[in-house]
This record gives sequence, C-alpha cells and structure tokens, in this order.
Amino acid sequence: MADAIVTVVVERLAAILRNVLDDAEKKGYKDKSVKDWLRRLEDMSYEMDDVLDEWNISIIKLHKREQKVWSLIQSPSLFFKKAITRHDIALKIKQVKARLDLIVVEKDRFGFVASQPADHSFESRRVQSTSLIDLEEICGRDLEREDLVRKLVGEGGIEEDLGVDPFDEVEIAKGIVESVKREKCPNNNRLEMVLQFLKVSISGKKFLLILDDVWTEDYTKWESLKTCLKCGGAGSKILVTTRNKRVALMMGTVENEIHHLGHLSHEDCWLLLSRIAFFGKNKEECEKFHNIGKNIAKKCNGLPLAARALGSLLRFKNTLEDWETVLHSEIWELEEVEVDLFPHLLMSYNELSPILKRCFSYCAVFPKDTLIGVESLIRRWMAMGYLGSSRSNGETDDWKARGREYFDKLATRSLFQDFVKCDLHEQIDSFRMHDIIHDFARFLIKKNGGLMKKISCQTCSPLLVSHVKEYRSLFRYKELVDPHICDCLTSLRLLSLRECGLKSIPKEIEKLIHLRWLDLGRNKISNENFKNICKLYNLQFLWMDRCELQEIPHTLGNLIHLIHLNLGNNKISAEDLKTICKLYSLQFLSVDRCELQEIPQEIGNLIQLIHLDLSHNKLLKELPESICGLRELESLNVEGCTSLSGLPQEINKLVKLKHLYNYGIDSPRQFQQGLAELTNLVTLKKFLRCNGSKLGWLKNLNRLSGSLKLTIELSVDSLEEVVDDARKAELRKKMHIRNLQIHFSGSTGEVKAESIWMGLVEALEPNSNLKNLEIWHYKGSRFPRWIASPLNQLRSIKLGRCEFLSSLPSLGKLPLLENFEIWTNSELQFVGREFLGITTTTTITITTTTTAATRGIHSKEESSSKTCTNGFPKLHALKFYNCSKWKEWENITPEDEEEEYSGGVMLMPCLAELTIVNCKGLAELPHRLLRKAASSLKWVL
Repeated sequence: MADAIVTVVVERLAAILRNVLDDAEKKGYKDKSVKDWLRRLEDMSYEMDDVLDEWNISIIKLHKREQKVWSLIQSPSLFFKKAITRHDIALKIKQVKARLDLIVVEKDRFGFVASQPADHSFESRRVQSTSLIDLEEICGRDLEREDLVRKLVGEGGIEEDLGVDPFDEVEIAKGIVESVKREKCPNNNRLEMVLQFLKVSISGKKFLLILDDVWTEDYTKWESLKTCLKCGGAGSKILVTTRNKRVALMMGTVENEIHHLGHLSHEDCWLLLSRIAFFGKNKEECEKFHNIGKNIAKKCNGLPLAARALGSLLRFKNTLEDWETVLHSEIWELEEVEVDLFPHLLMSYNELSPILKRCFSYCAVFPKDTLIGVESLIRRWMAMGYLGSSRSNGETDDWKARGREYFDKLATRSLFQDFVKCDLHEQIDSFRMHDIIHDFARFLIKKNGGLMKKISCQTCSPLLVSHVKEYRSLFRYKELVDPHICDCLTSLRLLSLRECGLKSIPKEIEKLIHLRWLDLGRNKISNENFKNICKLYNLQFLWMDRCELQEIPHTLGNLIHLIHLNLGNNKISAEDLKTICKLYSLQFLSVDRCELQEIPQEIGNLIQLIHLDLSHNKLLKELPESICGLRELESLNVEGCTSLSGLPQEINKLVKLKHLYNYGIDSPRQFQQGLAELTNLVTLKKFLRCNGSKLGWLKNLNRLSGSLKLTIELSVDSLEEVVDDARKAELRKKMHIRNLQIHFSGSTGEVKAESIWMGLVEALEPNSNLKNLEIWHYKGSRFPRWIASPLNQLRSIKLGRCEFLSSLPSLGKLPLLENFEIWTNSELQFVGREFLGITTTTTITITTTTTAATRGIHSKEESSSKTCTNGFPKLHALKFYNCSKWKEWENITPEDEEEEYSGGVMLMPCLAELTIVNCKGLAELPHRLLRKAASSLKWVL
C-alpha cells in the first residue's frame, strides 16, 4: 500500500511542477496569494523528498537486519519493527498526500496556464564563447572618460578617495610591489616588513593605482598603507571605484572631487542592447526591430547592466510579437521590486526553465566576489537534485554534460562574468557574479520564502539557521563552535567541514540522512569516525583526502548511491580498495598518494567509473587488465607512479578515454600499441618512443590538446627509421596542442648525420597554433626554417643542451615571441643580426639601351639593402646560459639605429629582462642594440 502511495504522490507532484510551475512563478511576483501557494508547494516538495529519504533508508536498514538473521529462525521482533517502521513512514506519506490534494484544489482556483513545450533549438547549440560583445567598446562614457583623465593628469598628489574591500593591507601591499618589481614579493605576512619593502619599491616614482569596487569604511585599515604610498613621486594618483559614497567621504575626499558615474542616454542603451541582441544576425534582418527595440531600451533607465540583460534576452527572440511581449510585460509595473535593476533581470530570469531558475538562484550561496569553479558548481547542483538522477533506466546518465549545458545557458544570458578559460579544453573553468546579479539571486531566495518549517535553535546563531534554511547547504564551518550536529541542521544536503581542525566526527552526523555532499578533507579521522559516516546512505559526494586514514571499514559498502569518492593522501591497502570496489554506482574515484602497492582485479566491478586517479602511488608496479573493462572511463591518472611497468595490454578497449595523465613515467612498456586506437584522447602528457613504441601511433590522435612531451630514444642505426616514423605522427594536424617538449636521448655517435637530424626535426613540425616549444639534446648544427616562420604563434622557445648548434635561427621574425632561452651550448660562437630578423638583400637592375648604336646592349647594377621584418616586437625576456665558446654578439650599424629612431624599424621594443650566465668568452654587448631598452632593462650578467 505504502509503495503505491509513494508512486502516486511523486507522479502527481512532478505533474504539477512540470505543467504550471513556470506560470505560477511569473504570477507570484504580483499576487501575494500565488506567492504563498508557491511557498507551500516548495515546502511540501522538500518535505516529500525528506520522507522518501526516510523510506529508502528504512528499507536499507531492514534489509541488512534480515541478512543478519537469514541463517536463523525469522525473528518476530524484526517482523514487528519492519511493520511499525513501514507504517510510520506510510502515515507521513499519507499526510503529505493530503496536503498535496489541498494544493491541487487551490491550483485550479488560480487558473494557471500549463506551459507548452518550449522551442529549445537555440539552446542545443554549444556556446563557443560567452563573451557576447567586445567589452572595450564602451558606450556613452566619453565625457566621463575625459573628466577622469583630466583629474588624473591634473595637479595634486594622492589625497584622493581611498578605501578597499575586502581589505587585507599585507596582500594589497604585496600586489603593488609585484606590479612594480615584476617579481614575487618576499613571503612575509608582517605588515611592517611588507610596507618597508613597498616604500623602497615606489619611493620617488610616479604611479597610478586603481582599486576597484571598494566598500570598506574602516579608516584604520587604510591609514598605514596610505601613509606609505605618500612616498611616491609627485603627481601620483589613486583611482577608486565604489558604489558607497561614505567610503569617499570617510577618507576626507572633497565633495566636488567625487566623480558620480551617471546613467547612459537612451540612445547609448540602445546601442549596447542592440549589439548583443543582434549578435550573428544580418543587417536587413535586424532593421524591422529598431523602433520597438529603442522603446525597450528606454526601460533600461540608463543602466548598462540592464541593457546587457535585456540584450541577452532578446538575442533569442526572432519575431516582432516576442519583442512586443517584452515591451508590454507586467513586470515593469511591479511595485515591490525595490531595486531599479531587478525588473530587467526578472525579465530575463522568467525566460528560464524552472530548473535553470533554481540552478541560478543557488549561486547566491557563495559570498560576493567569489571565484566559482564551474565543475564544483555542477557537483553541487547534482547534490541538490537539480540535474536529476545519476542513473537512468539502469544506465549512466551524463549529469556532468547536463550541468555544463545548464551553465552555458545561464552564461549566455549575461548572468555570469569574469570568465577564466581552461587552456586544455577551451571551456570556461571559473567565473564570478556581478554584485548586483548576486543581490538579485539573494532577492529571489528571500522572496520565495522559507523552504522548510520555521526552526529556532538555542545553540546555533540565527544567521546559521537562516542560511541552512535557504540553501540546505553549509560551507561556513567556522561558525560551528564545536563539531556538535544539532537538530536544526538535519535538513542539510551539502556540508563542508574541510580543514577545520576536527579531532573526531560527531556520532550525530548520522542524523543528516538527507546529506548528498560531504567534505571532511584535511581532518584527522579514525576508523570509528568513518563508520558513522557510512550510515549516510544517500551520500553521493564524499571527500576524505589527507585524513590520515589507516583502514577503510567494510561498512563503506552501505553508501550505494556514492558517485564521487576522494580518499587521496591516506594510507590504503589493496584490501581496503576491495571494499571500495563494492560501490557499484561510483563514477569518480581518487586514491592518489595512498601508498598503494597493488590494484585488485575487483576494480573492474566499478563499471560506471568515469574518472580514476591513481597518481603518485610510487610503489604501484602494474595495473590489472580488468581496468580495460571500465567502458565508461574518460580519465585515467597515473602520474608519478614511478614503478609502474606499463599500461594494460588491452588499453584499446577504453574507447571513451579522453585524458591519460602519465607524466613522470619512464617505462617503455607504458606505451602500448593500443594507444593508436584511442582516437578520443584529448590529454596525453608524455609519449616515449623506444623499444617498439612508434611515433606513428600518434597519427590519428588529432584531438590531443594542452601539453605533450615527446621523449625520443635514438641510436646510430635508428636515425633514418625514426625520421620516417616522425612523419607518420603528423604533428602539424594536432591543432589543439599548446605546449610541446621534444627530448632526444640515447647514443648517436659523432654528428655525421647532419641532414638526418635536420630531417628529423623537420618531420616533427608542430601546428602553427603552438604557444610554447622546448627542444632538448638536439645534435644538429642548425634548425629547419619552420621554427622561425612568421606564421607561428609561438610565445616561448627554450633550447636546452643543443650542444652542436652553431647559429641561431631568425627568431626575430616571430610576431608573438615573448621569451627565448638557450641552455648549455658548446659550439655557438657568433650571434649575428639575422637572429633579429635583419637580412641583407641584393638588388640587381638590368638596363637595356634603345639607341640605334647601342640597341641590345645591357648594363647591370647591383645594390645591397638591409630589411628587418619584425625585430622581436613582443620579446620580454632573453636568456643565455652556459654558452662557453660564445665570443661575439653582432651589433647593429649606425644606419640601423637611425632607421629605428626614425620609426622605420623597431628592434626589441618590449625587452625588459636580459640574462647572460656563464658565457665568459663574450667580450662585448651590442650596446647600440640594447640602448633603447636600457632604462627599463633588468640585467643579470
């Protein structure tokens, strides 16, 4: 009976949420009775979720009791306990069902419109970049810019409006020093020491210091730093931006010196809005929207962020009717939206699906200005239940991809900013929320009211109780006076007690039966403590890294819903790992630095595993073949497993493998032929070519990105073979590799195969998108032309122990090169002007006479000229180490210098660091060449 009720209630609740929640939320902003109805519905949904947790846990517990007495006569007491438990929970479910029936009746009274299936065709397109406009194209700020420039270049010192939030005197002082000195500030957290270092760094120097988004009003926090900054040169300025006028007044700033940033004009708002709304559309298509669009722009009230929000909303509306709906929306008439900007954000927010609304509003759990990791946020969404189940019809459902899709949809609507991209995947790695957007998310949570029954607590602060109530999450572990878990916390879904000095985990933690996400890392936890955690049957994410664990209890197998487990930096045996291998739902497993010596065959039981981190287990000698049965595995990390003899023979079966982290592995058996079939590989940290390993295996791995190290072992007899093999690797097709290291090793005898060495490096030519290149132990006397091609995007080149290199290539032609280093060269004696890209060309002019007497007679004239294509336009650092025979660095001529000063040629205009170490044969520097940069050049000789 109870099982049937569970099914009915869940289905009815899902139907209500699915069909009318969207319309109800829109009406709830102007109708208090609808808002109250929504509040009760959400309260009930969470309560239903909690009851279902109790139901599932009771089944698990009773099942375990039954197992204990299976070999004995069935216990009557066990039968009654089972009956009573099921009856109690069934009664709770009936009560929730009765409340649900009342809510359903009220729903009909409000006349909600069931939502139609939305056209999400635009949402299926993957977002290549969330930067919708060029942020440098600022609209309508010409007068403000001129006014600020006038104030900054005018008379006066540094007595401007000052203040910083969050304010850390030491960190700010360090930041200024590092900006001035271009090097790390000494690691000293004493304010007096850092300020003295700052004083020396800026004394007498004219500077401009910009402090953005300031809120702190405490003058005492600023006074010592302000005094120190006064030692700067005359005319130094400090520009502070703030939305709090009291910050400026508290610092004694004169009223007329405060620059109040006004609103944009309607025309400028339209310009900003239209850039976003018409992104990717042709001019003719956009003209029909101009009149109505300008009227919508007037709704922005001169607020740039409002223009961006509305532009992001209109970008996906392709008919005049849709634009009319925005213009005449009832949201503009709301009276209780107390912040001017919020109606514009509500307009964009109401276009989201109900689940996206919850994903967005949850982001307010982070403090303002927090750099939020996208992967971490997606895991929290999963734990909150926003991404559905991790399993669907018995198969793994890719909740990570779904979470990334949700994030991209929110990002396209300008709800996030300050994106930091991961070079490896070209995806957004982290982001921030604008303060106003954060306020809006908080506003949504507050306006939606409580998610649970009113709770008061004699132990915990009202702030803590409120936070738990609103977000069902607690990451402010410092507010807990002791590790006691009181009843007000039992509704938690997410809990972090990371690095809070816990000596033990309280037994009361087993009360948190609804917990999905638990981080206990960097605490000292005993085996008995661990057993208490193993009663959290609904747990999905568990971090217990650096907890000094000595043993994993068998009761870990109780956590049947666990999908993420991090046990790194603990001492774990193979027997412990067997216990972990009973967690059949596990998708992410980290047992790095656990002193593992063996991986049991049972690892093959974890058929849902996506990520396996075995890194830095230095005693691990081999991997079991059963790993090759993990068909869902996308990431395998064995970096630092220095004793590992090789990968499994059937590695080719891991058809979904994208990331193989194997840096620090030197065994030739590590590289099996099966690698050639892993065409989905994006990450391969190192490839060792020797003893049968072939560079040609890389041919079809064209998705490789990020960093790749090639170690190529050679012998006198194998040089020609390796050249042919290198061509088959087709590195030029690996357009996503950004960092490439090429290390040659082995014995090749005398350097008598110059053409073969040249051919080998020619065959290893990378794609022009490469950013950083290192070549070690190359035994040729010169490099092929590709290394100096102006088409290259190289930013850094390092040549190490290329001992027979007698001349340097014309690297001055590289348009983006910022750093060049050469280490340990015993043959280089002369660095000529061709290194700069300066070349001498000969012009031949042939003249044919046309008179009768001399017709057909030709005369020839020759002239020489010097040309410089680039001259290291971006070079910042130039370093030479251990070039023992280097005697001459050719200077430029007076004519070259004159041409440079006349603007015709620019040689090393950005050079800031010149390092020459242990090059004792060099008698003279090219002073004419270095003269221009000498005032700012850092010398190390």
